[in-house]
Amino acid sequence: MPKQRISPVLLMITAFTLVIIVALITRMVLTQPTQTTSNDVVILQDAESFDGVTRLDPTPITDVTLTDTNGQTMAFSAYQGRYVLTFFGFTHCPDVCPITMSDFRQVKQLLGEHSENVTFLMISVDGERDTPAVLDRFVKRFDPSFIGLTGTEAVIRPFALQFGAEFTLNKSPGAANYTVDHTASSFLVDPQGNLVAKYLYGIDPQVIVDDLVARLG
Repeated sequence: MPKQRISPVLLMITAFTLVIIVALITRMVLTQPTQTTSNDVVILQDAESFDGVTRLDPTPITDVTLTDTNGQTMAFSAYQGRYVLTFFGFTHCPDVCPITMSDFRQVKQLLGEHSENVTFLMISVDGERDTPAVLDRFVKRFDPSFIGLTGTEAVIRPFALQFGAEFTLNKSPGAANYTVDHTASSFLVDPQGNLVAKYLYGIDPQVIVDDLVARLG
């Protein structure tokens, strides 16, 4: 039985049709926005800028009563009337906390006379070990004017969550030595008691200074 031969013309038409189909599919893929591009845009919007500052719509912070380094009760609202640069940490922290407090010291120095309008505050999330005396020695290592506040976990945790700050005490019952995982960012509260900015850990202190000076006018 003789083999059936395919017409050269038919082969050419088929090949041409395949080329057209491939070209159309390629064009559709190239012109369709990818998920990666969409995610990149969202990330940039969330970051607000490339300088490590997230500028927020003013959000009121619900007041809380904590304990200061003199062992006296102190309401967070007592610091209204000035900007409050706030950090949640603990004194046994090996790196993030001392680095952040050193950055705070540099921010204060760079602010010059503007520093009179800013309170520098560390809130300890480790109230069991960070007694008023321990916390006082820690913050005063960086600047005599720096303020330390602490309290029980039950009081600190819901207060910190208002800022978007979280922490985990990695300890066993009765353990004296343990680590604490905590949010490393710092936060800015305006004179009216509203959360207005978040500063990424490790950013250049000058960036914080520039943001504060712009707000102070």
